Amino acid sequence: LPEHLQREIYKEERRKKSIRFLSMKKPLYDNIEMYHPDNRTMLCTIGKKKANWYVKKQLAVWRREEDAGTMAATPIKTNDDDGNTFERMNTYNINHKKNICVACGGGLMRHYVVPYSYRKKFPIKFKTHLPHDIVLLCIECHIAMDQAIKICRTDIYEQSYRTDPNTRHKVIVDEKLKHIKSYSRALYLYKNKLPKHRIQLYEKYVLKEHLVTSNQNDPDYETDADAYDKNLITEKLNPKYIPLVDLVIKHKLKTDQDVREFVIGWRQFFVDTLNPQYLPIGWSVNSPVESD
Repeated sequence: LPEHLQREIYKEERRKKSIRFLSMKKPLYDNIEMYHPDNRTMLCTIGKKKANWYVKKQLAVWRREEDAGTMAATPIKTNDDDGNTFERMNTYNINHKKNICVACGGGLMRHYVVPYSYRKKFPIKFKTHLPHDIVLLCIECHIAMDQAIKICRTDIYEQSYRTDPNTRHKVIVDEKLKHIKSYSRALYLYKNKLPKHRIQLYEKYVLKEHLVTSNQNDPDYETDADAYDKNLITEKLNPKYIPLVDLVIKHKLKTDQDVREFVIGWRQFFVDTLNPQYLPIGWSVNSPVESD
């Protein structure tokens, strides 16, 4: 096979091996039902961890004591009639959610509709008690979504908000030293397998550049092109680096309304890109983006 196809096969094999590390080890949705004290009105479905938190804070009790701690859809009722204690009552919250990829119905992997790098910098009211924008995808759909984000969103943000190209890269690579290290490593490990003309090219480059960049006053200085220095530093941190997220937050998300439009825009982008067929009942692009 051609070399480029061999590389693609190798990358695909590595990707498949990584799936077991990336996939979720347990379901995202426990679908435990929380009821109003009237025992008839269901307020929402929550996870086991949240249910235990309500019980610990004495905000709710298990309906049947023997069911406490199980993973079954155990209804619980509240000790307090204060409606502010509970999540918003709506179609999305009260319906059971399936632990399947919302796009194709396949495997499990947590996916943030609004990329986590942006979401984590939102004001707290745009993050608390709002699981709406965390969905499940399989590995393939997650990769497809990430690629779409890179092409259709990240690149646009880069062009729009990064005025100084020197702030783009986190590290600065010394290309000359990088070539020296690469060529000397090839000579050190694979010299007997390299074509003669390639060996001559590498040796000429490494020796020439070593004479220019190395300390000739050092009595222990090594001029052998085969001498591979694995500790040769080829890159350093860029002091001017500014993360793209910070630029977007600074220029695009100045007000709460900007954040609302930003979130809704990402939701629409998610729907347009994957056309998901298995979204939880009640999931909507225009659902509220902040907690009360």
